[in-house]
This record gives sequence, C-alpha cells and structure tokens, in this order.
Amino acid sequence: MPLPLFSSRVSLMLVPALAALLAACSPPVAEPPAPDLFIRVSAGTVDMIPVGEFLQNGMPTVPERQQLQIAQDIEIMRRQVSQAEYARCVQAQACRKLDKQEQQVEPRPDLPVVGVSWEDATAYADWLSRDTGQLYRLPTYEEWAWIAGNHYREDTPLSPFDPQNPARRWLEEYQQEISRSRTTDDKAPQPFGHFGANEHGIQDLGGNVWDWTDSCYTRYAVMADQSVMRLGENCGIRVLGGEHRSYMTDFIRDPVSGACSVGLPPANLGFRLVRDAVNPGHPRRNG
Repeated sequence: MPLPLFSSRVSLMLVPALAALLAACSPPVAEPPAPDLFIRVSAGTVDMIPVGEFLQNGMPTVPERQQLQIAQDIEIMRRQVSQAEYARCVQAQACRKLDKQEQQVEPRPDLPVVGVSWEDATAYADWLSRDTGQLYRLPTYEEWAWIAGNHYREDTPLSPFDPQNPARRWLEEYQQEISRSRTTDDKAPQPFGHFGANEHGIQDLGGNVWDWTDSCYTRYAVMADQSVMRLGENCGIRVLGGEHRSYMTDFIRDPVSGACSVGLPPANLGFRLVRDAVNPGHPRRNG
C-alpha cells in the first residue's frame, strides 16, 4: 500500500538530517597538508659526530667525525606539527589524547604540539599516510642534521675517559650541562618562526621544542686500530634533534620525568615529518 503523502515528505526530510548526523559522528579524515608546508632539501653530505655510545676497552671514548651521505632529496615540514593538527588526529581516534597539563581548550594552529612521545609522533604519521595516500614518517637523525643546515649544533666532544684521571671527564660533563642549562630556561612553546629559520627556510630548529627522529640508540666498540664494531641497538630509546642532541625512551612524553638516558633533558618534545612518496594503491589516488 503506498505511503501517505505526509509520511513520504517526513521520510524525505529525515534523510539529509540522518546523513548529517552520521557525518558528524564519523571520525574526521586527515587532509593533505598545504603545498607550501614542505621544503625540499637537496641530497648531500653531512659532517657530524655519529649517533650513539662509543666505548674503548669498556670506557667511553670520542668517535671520529664522519662524512655521512644523504643519498636522496628530503621533503620535510618547514615547521613542527601544530596543536590543531594533532588535535584532529585525536578527534579521529588515531592518536592518544595529550596528558592533562598539555591539553588546550582551543588547540592553536600557530603553536607546536608538545608533550608527545615517539609513539605518538609515529601514530600521527601513520594516520596522515593512511588517509592522504602520501607516505609520511619521522626523519632519521642524520637527515635531521642535514636539513638543519647552519642551525645544526653539536656539543664539544668530551675527552676520552682516563682511568688514571676520571675527574677530567666528569668535570667536562658538568661544564657541558651547565652550558646547556643556560639556554633552556624558557620552556613555554612559542609561535612558529619565533626562533628563526635556517638557510632552507626551516623554522625553530634550535628552539625550545626538540624533534623526535626515527634513529635508535646504538652502542659501538672502538678497536685498537680505530675500526668500529657495532655492539647492539636499542630502539626503545630514540634520538632527538634540537639545540643539543638528546636520547629519550620512546614512550616518554614529559622530558623532565627522568627517562632521558643521557645528559640534560630537552625542554619540550615535538616533531616534524618527512614526506616520501605517493602511495599509488591508495583510493584517493585512483578514485
């Protein structure tokens, strides 16, 4: 039996309302970042002290500097991921909520998200990759050092550990930490660009927010002929790029909680992403 005209009209009116309700309840989809957010840095060679711990006869030693080849161009964010961008991932239920002290009533698009772990940063990259069809990831520390350009800083290498005079290295470590502490007094995240940009136009590389990288903490033995043997890799600890190199357990969000494995902890933990390539099998690319 045909529906009464009134019932048909009500049904037709409910369809768009129901569609709008379902859309509102659906997790938001990640949108591709703005075209000008990423900067391409050409391939090249970075001169740096290699990442990790180096031991000689079981004692800490100073590794030789290395010329490390960055074989391909790198597309990296000119700034760190913002509060508003990370909040969208949380809303999509693809990222964990920030701890209470880092939550904002109105997440800002002009401030970096802080209080995030390596696990959080990786979850964000996975969500963005899955929804946009591009491949996003954290940079390696070597890539980060290369794109940092004239803003890349390294601590003055410490003297090799001398069992006959251990106080020498201890004093150097103490002086190094004092020097670092003078430059990390202001902990509050600042608007993008506050700490300047390097020659590539990449911002805030030496500011008060350190960038997670995908590099693992590695231990090496330096032999008598100065050759190096890899002892092991601990990917539960990751390397951070910033005003000084740092190492942190991958699930840590608060750098002052005591989980920093070496030296003075960073002021804040954030991240920026590398964009690798288009995923040809993604529906957004073939639809």
